[in-house]
Amino acid sequence: MRAFKTIVLSLPLVALALSATAYAGPPIHVTFENQGSVDVVYTISSRNEVGTQVNASPKPSVNVKGGGSSRYTVQSGVSPDSSYAVVRYQAGRKSCQFTTTFVNAMQRGGVKVPAWKKSAVASGGAICTATITATNYSDYGWSTKFTMK
Repeated sequence: MRAFKTIVLSLPLVALALSATAYAGPPIHVTFENQGSVDVVYTISSRNEVGTQVNASPKPSVNVKGGGSSRYTVQSGVSPDSSYAVVRYQAGRKSCQFTTTFVNAMQRGGVKVPAWKKSAVASGGAICTATITATNYSDYGWSTKFTMK
């Protein structure tokens, strides 16, 4: 009887955990490569950058050595039809802000059309690139590579 009560009492927690998982957006597998010779620093200065850091696992490396890289996965809990990652790296005056997004938006005729986007904004003489390297049409997850030089 005690085991039965334990199971019955734990069902709401299991349901809550499953419902939270159902609303998670697709996973973003991020690879950041520092192609320069000096160390770069992962910095946060916007709300979207905070959200990315909170939803990242493992957390992005704070310092990435010259020639080094950092890998992590970001999964937003906002909607199964959208996800994003916004990260910023700096080395002295050089800075790169990278963004990648996914939206599974309803189009005319009631059909959802998935769209993945990426961008890289450079400042201070940095060379920044963002590339989507793979997409998964079964769960809409994707892999992206950000490079800074």
